[in-house]
Amino acid sequence: MDFIVVIVRLISYLVALYQFLRTKLGSLRVTETTTSCPLAIVGIGLRLPGGVKNDSEFWDLLVNKRCARKELPADRYNIDGFDSESGQRGSVRCKYAYCLDEDISQFDAEFFNISPVELARMDPQQRLLLKVVWECMESGGQVAWQGKDIGCFVGVSGEDWLDMTRKDYQNLGQGRVGDTGDFAIANRVSYQYDLRGPSCTVRTACSSSLVGLHMAQRAIATGRCSSAIVAGTSLLLTPTYTIAMTEERALSPDGKCKTFDASADGYARGEAINAIYVKKLEDAIRDNDPIHGVIRGTSTNSDGKTTGLSTPSAEAQAELILKAYEQAGISDLSQTAYIEAHGTGTTIGDRTEAAGIAKAFGQKGIILGAVKPNLGHSEAASGLTGLIKAVLALEHPQIPPNIHFSTPNPGIPFEEARLKVPTKTLTWPVNRMERVSVNSFGIGAVNAHAIVESASSYVRTPKRNKASKGRSYLHVVSADSTESLKARLDSTKEYLATSRVPTIDIAYTLCNRRDHMVYRGFVTSDDGGQPAVSDARRSPTKHPSLVFVFNGQGAQWAGMAAELLQIFPSFRSSIRRMDLALMALDDPPSWTIIDTLANTAGCWTSKAEFVQPLCTALQIGLVDVLAEWNIRPATVVGHSSGEIAAAYAMGSLTAEEAITIAFYHGKLVSSLPVRGAMAAIGLNAQEAEEFLVEGAVIACENSPQSVTISGDVDMVEAVAEKIKLSRPDTFYRRLRFNIAYHSHHMKAIGGAYRTILTKYIGTYPPLPYSTVSANSQPGPPQLDAVYWQNNLESPVRFSSAVQSLLKDTGNAVFLELGPHSTLAGPLRQIFSTSRPQSSPVHVSTLARRKGLVSSLMVAVGHLYTLGVDVNLGLVNGTGDETVLTDLPLYPWQKRTAYREESRATKRRNFGKFPHHELLGSPVLEASDLEPAWRNILRLEDVPWLKDHRVGGDIVFPDAEYVAMVGEAMRRITGIPEYTVHQLHINNALLLQAGTPVELITNLRPARTTSVSDSAAYGFTISSLTNEHWTKHCTGLVRSGIGARNPDCCLLDPSPRRIDSIVWYRALSTRGLTYGPTFHGLDDITMDPVGKNAIATVNGNSHGSESFYHIHPTVIDQSLQLKILVKCGGKPRKIERPGVPKTITKIQIARVGKALRIQMQSCTFSSLDMRERVDGLAAVKMKWAPYVNLVAGTECSGGIADLLVGQMSKTRGLNGLAKDGIGVSMHRNLNVSRENALDSGDSPLKQFLNTVAANPHVLRGDSSLEIVTN
Repeated sequence: MDFIVVIVRLISYLVALYQFLRTKLGSLRVTETTTSCPLAIVGIGLRLPGGVKNDSEFWDLLVNKRCARKELPADRYNIDGFDSESGQRGSVRCKYAYCLDEDISQFDAEFFNISPVELARMDPQQRLLLKVVWECMESGGQVAWQGKDIGCFVGVSGEDWLDMTRKDYQNLGQGRVGDTGDFAIANRVSYQYDLRGPSCTVRTACSSSLVGLHMAQRAIATGRCSSAIVAGTSLLLTPTYTIAMTEERALSPDGKCKTFDASADGYARGEAINAIYVKKLEDAIRDNDPIHGVIRGTSTNSDGKTTGLSTPSAEAQAELILKAYEQAGISDLSQTAYIEAHGTGTTIGDRTEAAGIAKAFGQKGIILGAVKPNLGHSEAASGLTGLIKAVLALEHPQIPPNIHFSTPNPGIPFEEARLKVPTKTLTWPVNRMERVSVNSFGIGAVNAHAIVESASSYVRTPKRNKASKGRSYLHVVSADSTESLKARLDSTKEYLATSRVPTIDIAYTLCNRRDHMVYRGFVTSDDGGQPAVSDARRSPTKHPSLVFVFNGQGAQWAGMAAELLQIFPSFRSSIRRMDLALMALDDPPSWTIIDTLANTAGCWTSKAEFVQPLCTALQIGLVDVLAEWNIRPATVVGHSSGEIAAAYAMGSLTAEEAITIAFYHGKLVSSLPVRGAMAAIGLNAQEAEEFLVEGAVIACENSPQSVTISGDVDMVEAVAEKIKLSRPDTFYRRLRFNIAYHSHHMKAIGGAYRTILTKYIGTYPPLPYSTVSANSQPGPPQLDAVYWQNNLESPVRFSSAVQSLLKDTGNAVFLELGPHSTLAGPLRQIFSTSRPQSSPVHVSTLARRKGLVSSLMVAVGHLYTLGVDVNLGLVNGTGDETVLTDLPLYPWQKRTAYREESRATKRRNFGKFPHHELLGSPVLEASDLEPAWRNILRLEDVPWLKDHRVGGDIVFPDAEYVAMVGEAMRRITGIPEYTVHQLHINNALLLQAGTPVELITNLRPARTTSVSDSAAYGFTISSLTNEHWTKHCTGLVRSGIGARNPDCCLLDPSPRRIDSIVWYRALSTRGLTYGPTFHGLDDITMDPVGKNAIATVNGNSHGSESFYHIHPTVIDQSLQLKILVKCGGKPRKIERPGVPKTITKIQIARVGKALRIQMQSCTFSSLDMRERVDGLAAVKMKWAPYVNLVAGTECSGGIADLLVGQMSKTRGLNGLAKDGIGVSMHRNLNVSRENALDSGDSPLKQFLNTVAANPHVLRGDSSLEIVTN
């Protein structure tokens, strides 16, 4: 029968256990298909756009519908150097992004003990993640977590820092791999914090962090680690990935994520650094950890082969969701209230994901949201951002609204699938569980899904212990630097003053759930009271020697233990134990210690019968309370009767023995028939001896500057009078006692005292430092009845005992135990006189008429800052505290910026100008003294070049070389006007579709002498095709165009008209085929003789005008008129066209959109295009015959005029002035005198000879230019 009873009881127990587990774990169904274990989200750390640094700020951003979009910060890279309205290759479409607000280059090097050299080259993602992980673990109340088997899984995408640092292979150096490689981000966290679990960087693009969560869940479930940090990082440090996504047409032009909206046109890039700390739910409950939410299950899969690598699959995502729920043991998906979607805002992505969600959740509907409209798409970190949002929704419980959603995307089955996008904050649906799905997928087709439920589904809020309400609490604070500690003390004080959470929870979190660093301080507070802040102190590296010092009588006051009895059970227990001991005496008192100490209105404070035992009881109770907190003395010293409690503290007496000694001490002293007196005097013992009279003795040597005298009343007064007469400035104070302790008065009761104690105590080990003997004997006296008689009768040699103690004890901290501090002054005097190697510190436990618990908390706080090993878990605790997760973050110090960038990287990231379609971008390694540009020229990128063909080949036009070097000068000097001299075409550049050509443009300052440069630059443009270098042109270029030409006359339009269509057709038959871009000459007229021509140049739009001061097609069309004049306007006389070999001079200034040009028959040499102020045309002449084009201001119809002419002979030297000939100086203009004049006696030649005879007219590399009208 007994066996059957046992079986029945066992079955009942198992059934009860099953019911308990079912209730505890909610809806978790433990089945064979369940392969995941529930994980508690214990800690959260984050940095998000919009200044978000904690979860409360995150929630505030969500419910207030804030958008954190902003212009890209200037410290990332110069967005103007990459922005392009035309969307050309190598550019970005938008200046906006979702970026963090903090300076990512600054770091608290002292906290992490990382050298400045290493920090400068370290990926900012590593640096920021180290801080966020610390904050995550602090918010989760984790202590002593370093060195544990904690896993670390970090989602990362992009290689911005590596992309920056590898640009200069000569600047790599040792340690660069671990500091810059994105693979090392998780490893850096594991290394820095000594984490021994798996350490993996996850790179599955946008799903990385949620895939990392799945890996963490599996690692914990299989026992590879006990817990894990899961993180995600994304910082926009270079434009490389943004450029790549721009070319993929994945980014929104306005920089906004408009998830699920009909206007969705791409995603906006965002930054984020996130971290969560997860562990088994049962472990988190066991450890009293905060639980933000519970991960029920996770799963991952891949799309497989779709229409493209980056094309998502609705079927794969639906399968993933179903698989996650199956592995979590959840069969009813309809109970899920909300899904936090990936929701990038791309057209394909939104439609596909919504279709997958609809397929998985069926027709019962679900609320659909996404955080990316608020914070942008942080790519690898985005999954974790969405998960944290889901957790916050569960904690509140509310569903935050989606922003940038007004018109539902018609491609999403909102009605059919009952999908709802909230536009305002919703309360949690009453018919759904507090459960959220979080979805994530990556551009590489890796999908991840997580299911999270509320913590309240698993953990009940504990009931509060009301007994502790209203008491004072100790809040300890520590940091790694003085600055951080001061900031932390201030923030803690402010939090205490403004927070509505129970003060005990604040104290518990700060004392018990924080790591304690070397710089320490504390704040004490009452519930509803004003917080008090300590000074910042650096805790010593070596634990101090704690000295308990017990004062004697004189500090007592009514109610001196009332609060202690109420708050501390151990104190109350000690007092009751001593009361029982007194009640067991032969002559017990008629009163109890506990009642008398609790009485705040008692009149016992002047009665020795009460004072002695009550002060000793208080001290013994304090010893017991402090011992409970692991505060125990290394040694002790007592003043007068304080030696009784000192002996208890050292273990020489029991509490019962100690209180017995004190009781009879007080009882016998109060029976003395003769009254006496005592007085404190500011003299040392030797000085005081000179003033003593018979009947007055030195009772206490308090310090080298203080003694207490005792004896007959009139004799004590006589000593006082002698001191006042001889040394009137000496301190003197009559004590309130009417008993002459430690004088001949005590001998009247000494024998009786010894006799009584002999009955109750034996012989015990001595005190280490006796104030009776001052250790003057060969060995300290044993503690027996005789010793306590001597303690009553003999002088107190406190000063000598303390000085002996200081000689033996270094780094001493004196903790004074008593109702009030009476020994602080004497101890400071002893410290000053003894001059020990280390500076002793005095701390008092209690203060008269002040909050007892508050005073005790201050004392313990000081001990904490001094390095005493205090059990803070018991100082404030009641056993039902809650870890707070919203305390102020650690105040990182940001004194120094750490960001090592090579010159090449800075040139690339912070260039002033965007990539130019012809010139390209600066060669990073080139110097500013000899700049160079590089471009990969593709016809697909510059399609208008296809319109320039010679003999069937696409030939790079000469005008483009001119435009390239002109743009180079503008980027160097900021001046748009420029002049090109001696342009020599060495080889034609042939272009082919599908074959890129690498163009290099080099500029070098032209030399004026062997040691000085001019303002002009020599240039070379070369190309690399199929590993073969070709030099195409050389020349000289300078900024500006010199002085403006004087007015000139325009030729009258000629009656002979040339049909431009016929003309271009004729050119085509001769092998010079101009397409629409170069087919710009119109309204062509020519004189009957065929010597002069006038035409209009209409600049066609090609979408690249912003790249040029004057578009090269306009320059090219101006040069086309030369062919017309050369053949006299007769197409049949056109010679086979070719590429010009040399152009002497080309000047470019601002002109209108269309030009009116004139040309006279000439030998082509020079081109001048510039704008006139007065609207009239002008002519500029040179010695050699040349073509001169001068642009005037826009006339009616938007036409500007140009004149092409040949210099005519001057009528004589004397006529130069009246004919308007002037002289101007221009640097670096080659003056060619050959063929400049028609006759040997030309007046112009005479003028030149005159100039040659006066060389001072031409200075340096100046040249002579003749301007005439």
